[in-house]
Order: sequence, then C-alpha cells, then structure tokens
Amino acid sequence: MMKRWIWTVAFFALSLDVDAQNLKVFEDELGVKGEYRFSGEYTDTVLPRQGPLEIRWRELSGGYLKTYRVKGQTSNHLPAGRWTWEEAQWDYKVSAGAGIVPLFQAKGERMKWEGAFVAGKPDGKWIFNVDSISGSGKPVSSLIRVEMTFRKGKPSGAFSLTDNTGSYELRVRGMCDTTGGAAGTWNYTYKNEQGVLVKEEREYRQGLLIAVKRTEGTNKSELNFEGNRRFVQNGDNLALVNGKRIGGLSFGQDEHGGIASELYHENLSQYFQKGWKLDVFPYVFDRFIPSFRRLEYPLNEEETADLTRSRRLITEQKDTIEQLLSGNISIHRSRSGELDTTISYLQLQLLRLNYLDSLLDRSELPFFTYKNRYGVDSRNWIEGLNKFRYANGQVYDSLRVELPLIELAAGDSVYFFREIYHILSRNEADLPRYFQEVENAHISVKQEGELQELENKIAERFVEQQLFYEDKEGIGALIHDKWVRGEVQHLIQEYARSDEYETALNIGSEVLVRLDSLESWQSKIELFDRMPELLKSSYTYLVYNPYTGENSIAVTNKKRFLNAVLTNLWPYLLNEIQEENEWAAWCELWERQFTVFNYLVDFAAKDDAHAKRIDKRVRKEKKPEKILKILLQQ
Repeated sequence: MMKRWIWTVAFFALSLDVDAQNLKVFEDELGVKGEYRFSGEYTDTVLPRQGPLEIRWRELSGGYLKTYRVKGQTSNHLPAGRWTWEEAQWDYKVSAGAGIVPLFQAKGERMKWEGAFVAGKPDGKWIFNVDSISGSGKPVSSLIRVEMTFRKGKPSGAFSLTDNTGSYELRVRGMCDTTGGAAGTWNYTYKNEQGVLVKEEREYRQGLLIAVKRTEGTNKSELNFEGNRRFVQNGDNLALVNGKRIGGLSFGQDEHGGIASELYHENLSQYFQKGWKLDVFPYVFDRFIPSFRRLEYPLNEEETADLTRSRRLITEQKDTIEQLLSGNISIHRSRSGELDTTISYLQLQLLRLNYLDSLLDRSELPFFTYKNRYGVDSRNWIEGLNKFRYANGQVYDSLRVELPLIELAAGDSVYFFREIYHILSRNEADLPRYFQEVENAHISVKQEGELQELENKIAERFVEQQLFYEDKEGIGALIHDKWVRGEVQHLIQEYARSDEYETALNIGSEVLVRLDSLESWQSKIELFDRMPELLKSSYTYLVYNPYTGENSIAVTNKKRFLNAVLTNLWPYLLNEIQEENEWAAWCELWERQFTVFNYLVDFAAKDDAHAKRIDKRVRKEKKPEKILKILLQQ
C-alpha cells in the first residue's frame, strides 16, 4: 500500500489544469498510469479527429520513473497548431518524514519540445530544451537548447544549438535553405580539451562545405575545399565538373568533421530526434534536422557496362574453380608438383575472385559514389588485389606460383573498372590449361575404382573434423594441431602417394580409426577443459547463513585434498598430454584423464574410513607421480 501511495504522489506532482470533453484513465498495479483527455471518440490506432488533446503519463521501468506531459490540437487526426511535449526521467529517494507521511525527493532530466504543426508537419519556430528539474517541476539548470524554424516539415531559416552538458560548451549558429540544407556561414564556438576557446566559421553553398576559418586561442587558419568550390563556380559547365554532381543523399555532418561536428550531431540525433513515443499517441513525428550535401561521382555508362561484364565473368570463373576443387582432389595434390601448384594457383585465383566480388558489391552501396574515385580509393583496391599474388604448393612447398602484378598508371584511376574487366578477360585465356590439369587428376583418381569409396569417406570425415576443431581453444586446439593437422593429415598424404592397393587400404583404415577417435572426442572436449572448475564445484557446498536465512556460505570439502590435486596433480596430467606425440599412448592418457576425474568427483561425497586414509595420503604428498599412483590404485 505504501509503494502505491509513493508512486501516486510522484506522478501527480506534475499537476495540470485541463478543460476537455472526455477523459480516459489508464491504471496498472501501482495505480493511475495515465490520463488521456480528448474530444470525440477514442481510438488506439489514430489521434482523435478534431479538438484539444492532453496526455499525462508515467512509466516505471528498471528502477527509473519516466513521466510525460503532452498538450496540443488535432485536425483530421493529425497534429495541428501549437504543441508542447515534455518527458522527464527521474531519480528518486524516499525517506521517513516528520509524521506518518513519508518524504519523497526527486530530481529529473526533462526534454521539452514546443512548436506548431500544419497538416501533421512541423511549421514555424520550434524550441527544444533539455534541462534538469526539481521534484516540483521547476528548472534547475539548462543543459541543451535548440531553436529551429521549419517550413512544411523541413528546416528553413535560422538554426541555433547550445550545449552546456560538458566542458566543451558548444554553440552553433547558422541558416538553412528551403530544402533543409546548410546555407551561408555557420559559426561553431566551443572549448578544446585544453579549455582553449575555438571559433570556426564554416561557409556553405548549395549545401556544400566551401571553407573553414578557424581561430584557436591566438592561432588562425583556413581550410578550403577546392573541389566543392570549383563545382559551385563551374556547375553550369559540364566539361569542367567532369561528371560530378551534388548527390541526392543528405548527411548529418559535413566533410570537415571534428569534435564540434560530433557534438552537434550527437545533440540532434540523441536528444532532439528522440522522444515522442507513447502507445497512446499513435502518430510518428518525423523530425528532420539541417542536412549537409556532398559531391557525388556517379558511374558513367562505360563503367556500368564493365561492372556488368565483370560480374558475369567472376560468377563463371568461381563456379568452375569451385567445382574442380570440390570432392577429394586436394588429398591427391601430392601426386606431382605440377598438380600441387595447379591447385594452389586455382585456390589463389579463387581468393582474388572473391575479393573482386566483394569490391564490386561495394559499388552497390549508396555511399559508394560519394567517394572520390579519381583519388586514392581505387589505388587502395589495386593494392588489395596485389596481396593475392603468391602461393606455395601445400605438399611441394618449395614450389611457388605467382600471379602478374596489377599496376595502374598515374591519372588512370578513372579506368579502374575497365582494368578489373581486363584482369578477368586474361583469366579466360589462362585458366583453361590449369583446369585441364585438375581434370586429368580427377580422371586418374576415378580409375582407381576400389579405393574410391574409402577415399570419399576419408575426405568427407576429415573435413568434418577440420571444421569442428579448427576454431576451438584449450584441449580442442591441441587436438587440432597435434592430430587433425598433424598426424591424420600426414597419413592422408601417405595414402595419396601410395600406388599399392594393399598399402593404401591399410593406411586408409588407420586414418578411419583416428577419425573415429576424433569424432568420439568432440562431445568430451568441453568437459575436459572444465574439469578443474567442476572439481571445485563438486567439493563445494553451501551452509546456513544466519544473516540472510539462506544456505549461501560456500565451504570447500576436503580442501587440502582438493588443493593437492589441482596444484600438484592436474598440471602434471595436462603436461603429459601436451608432450605425448605417440597416438596409442596419447589415447591412453586421454582416457586416464576422465578416469581420474570421475573418481575424484565420486570421492567428494565419500566419508568412510578408507576415504579418510586416501585423503590423508594425498594431501601430504607433493609429487604428482605418487598422487596419481595413489588414485589409480583405487
């Protein structure tokens, strides 16, 4: 009952004078959640058709109290005329009062929007404030203030932002054109990290940043964006603008960036553009903010044609290589150095084709054409391609394959997509002879007949074990390095080199035995790595805590015994497993680890005379070999 009363006091501290025709009250387990005053009929899908609307609301979530106060008019189910929207988040504290009534103290941070709508869109001057307020609703300090003029939903005219929330003390003043883009001179004033006052004058034309004049203390500098300036000056001359245009996308920050731009964007996106979200207010209010334009470098017809042809060649070449390298061809690369390096060459080509494919995918991104493709970006792409130039044979690793170096002459970056097409066209001429080498190997493999089924099984199961163990840590990583990529792969290479059926069959059988073991170990590697943790848990129990009334005090059973095991024995067991390189011996150590672990788990609950003797012997012993002998005898 007291909790309900507290929240009722907190909510109704924000009093309203209202005069509405209808009232709808919402309640939850804490009491009145909100009041909705309106004209006409109530619906939860659209705003009331006509007349005044007033909402007061509160939400309790995650220990925070959030309150709302909304007041305005509607016309044809849309906001119209003057509106005020307030939402505040409160920190609160309840303490005993002088009498029977408790004392409720609160402080909050409020966001407040004030402005007018025309046909559901903001129009005219809007003022947005973020301030801290007392429990009575009175402002304590102003944190953020934004003043902006709208015309038909878009910023138009004067704009100002004041941010007092940090040490930067940001002030922004500027103008917007009728499209919402920055126009004329914008003034940014703030303090840098050393507390020195910085003033910036940013000049915009047609939404493009032309120049930045900066004063930092006594130092003055100027930065000119010559590309934007030349475009503005020569916009009517198609030969001079060289295919560039002002892009259709709007940006939240200009090209200069810096802390002032970051703070400006943060204030608008994290505060002004948030809020106005209540289930009982079924209307989305889109708040557009001043925008900045950038030059776009659209693809011309030739580049588009080169892209289309390149995509076709990439798909065809990738499909052919992937088909040739599928199945079990990789385990036969040891037949000859030529086959080994041919496979390496095709794998290298596949890497380059995948990289090219990802580069061409980037050209589909909206922001791609805003990058100056006449600058360094295309050269970075060429450098990336040239990283895929060299590969060694996997078996004959002294043999090396090399792809030609790709070079782009100075001033030729505009022809980047043409160069990609030329690379792929050269592949069309070069790849067939490599394809034939692998095809011949496939034919030879198929002729071996009786070993085909065994070979397929080995190839499939080896890949399965590789995929399972390759990204593991702990004992899984050790198994991967020592056995999957170590002995098993070496056995497979021996199998591939063997010309004798009986020899190949014996080696293949050995491979399958090891693959069986690797598969059976999969379900146990997590348990193996967690054994010390699980042992601690097995030897720990909870006893009664008189202060909480619960079993919450952790006590370790056989503590000295457990310490002797984990401190002396366990590192010794792990080290033996890490050092053992012989398969049969390693398998015995693996099984021994689980035998010892299972015994130790069972031993935690034993308390007979025999168990006490074992406990006493182990906790006195320092040598891990003797501790192990004691346990194995049991």
